[in-house]
Amino acid sequence: MLSPFVAFVAISIAISNAPPFVWKENWLSDLGVYEGASYYFNTGIFFTGILGIGLGSGLYRKYMKSRTSRIGAALFISGSVALCGVGVFTENAGDIHFYTSALFFILVPLSIIIMGVYDIVHYHIKQAYLTTACATGAYIAWLLPWPGTGGALPEAAAAILLSIVSFIYGMTLAAPYCPLKNKQCISTKKQEQA
Repeated sequence: MLSPFVAFVAISIAISNAPPFVWKENWLSDLGVYEGASYYFNTGIFFTGILGIGLGSGLYRKYMKSRTSRIGAALFISGSVALCGVGVFTENAGDIHFYTSALFFILVPLSIIIMGVYDIVHYHIKQAYLTTACATGAYIAWLLPWPGTGGALPEAAAAILLSIVSFIYGMTLAAPYCPLKNKQCISTKKQEQA
């Protein structure tokens, strides 16, 4: 639940300390190598990944009875580890930065789709439609043409959609209710019966 807040605060502070950063020309990862911005960006992204690992671990425990959703939660954890890698291996580290970034933007939406589709099919949870739509939208953000731009805009669009899902999952794990109606959330009792 805190991970989107940490990420966006870190990115905002980094942008304010990086005058050469231009949304239409740069990638967000460029902030990781700009003097005055790199500390905020890299530290924020690393800790966002750590928080994502914690969220993914909570999802894994929640879905203990569902092999399919456990796979989804494991992919979420893997994507969060990759996000930590984005903060550790900056663009100056070479190809490893590209791979960690790509893994994050591939694994996290895939994990959400797997867990969401399982929830829709087995529990008919309306919240799962929203999470699955956001994850699908994150992929679409990369497929849409962004003429005359660097990668910062599709990265930000995908990150916003994934942040919505992180917030929903965080609320679901942190409280006995979710942002939607109680009857639409997975209850522990329902999962134990499955």
